[in-house]
Amino acid sequence: MMSDMENKDGLNDYMSLKQVNPGNPFIVPDGYFNDLAARIVSKKNLEELKNNDPSAGFTVPENYFDELAASIKSRIALEEVVNKGDAGFTVPDGYFDDLEQQIKGRILIEEALGEPAEHFTVPEGYFNQLNKNILDKTVYAGINI
Repeated sequence: MMSDMENKDGLNDYMSLKQVNPGNPFIVPDGYFNDLAARIVSKKNLEELKNNDPSAGFTVPENYFDELAASIKSRIALEEVVNKGDAGFTVPDGYFDDLEQQIKGRILIEEALGEPAEHFTVPEGYFNQLNKNILDKTVYAGINI
């Protein structure tokens, strides 16, 4: 026995029926039922918000559009600073490769010029008390090592 959908003999009798698409008219988009529950809940929540206080619906804050351009520009500038990979401290290429030679050369020049080497003196007993001084300062600052 044929169903009414399969029986298309009546289409020849009525011209207006020939213009109707013979395919199944009850087709839903892919994934329609997968997120149907979430869409229903969302719609219900929006309706409740509208019904509870219609005047407090979606409003634009005062002067929003006047300050929008400045707000966007400041946000972009802030993100550029935050996302910047380096903090602005760069070392020239090859700096560490010949650093030792440069230091030794500078020492030789200073010795040749007769400049006193007293610039880098360490107080007496400095290294004996260094560990204690560091620990005292960290305890004072609230840092536990």
